[in-house]
Amino acid sequence: MPFPLVDSTVQRRVVDVLSALDVRIAVESQALQKTTLLWDGLINQRLEEHVREYDSARLADVCLGRGSYGSNAAAVARDGRMPRYVRITDIDEQGNLSADVSSTVSVPWVSARPYILEGGDLLIARTGFTTGKSYLYRPSDGLCAYAGYLVRFRVDPSVMLPEYAFMWTRANVFRKWVSRNVREVGQRNISAREYDGHHIAVPPLEVQRELVDAWEAARSTSLLRQQEISRLRTMKQAIADDLLVMVNTGA
Repeated sequence: MPFPLVDSTVQRRVVDVLSALDVRIAVESQALQKTTLLWDGLINQRLEEHVREYDSARLADVCLGRGSYGSNAAAVARDGRMPRYVRITDIDEQGNLSADVSSTVSVPWVSARPYILEGGDLLIARTGFTTGKSYLYRPSDGLCAYAGYLVRFRVDPSVMLPEYAFMWTRANVFRKWVSRNVREVGQRNISAREYDGHHIAVPPLEVQRELVDAWEAARSTSLLRQQEISRLRTMKQAIADDLLVMVNTGA
């Protein structure tokens, strides 16, 4: 493999430029990690206090009906005229819908209609190693229908803020419940009926709103930092490509 042999001074300049970006990426990543750990700790502490301070109800009782399974229809290639098909793999570890359009699929209208998502719908994965993973649908995510390995809960906003229910499913109190109740025989799973029976603390709506506002502010800050890290990584790759071209061409 031919390899350009350039003056060590030029090599050092390339390394210095890229190293400076590495330092910025490391600083942003450490700050993101610290912020995430801090807020996760505070949110988990407050929810545990809610368990002690307020009455609880079954998840089904704070929703407009019981949990319902998604569609088992086969996916088709992404088509803007059809709903996006939300599968477990489309939900990232932070509970966001993947922005990677290249991996998305659609579902035909004839199969999608009973499974169209509405604002505030909470989806929880019911099978596999992602059992318990959750996602809160927002209209800004576009027209979507959900697939069969997910369970939909239509949270009743007169009793519970959908954002509070979503936050709960991201917290330790829910994850511990999942660990205790998931069936390990065959494929890991928790049924919709079992999720229906999960007990969730029900503080007054104003208490829910206070915690949700703080949590969403923290999530927004983390998202901005994640975007900055992504921007720096993209910049580093672009600069590296440009510098290497210059080195190879002697520019």
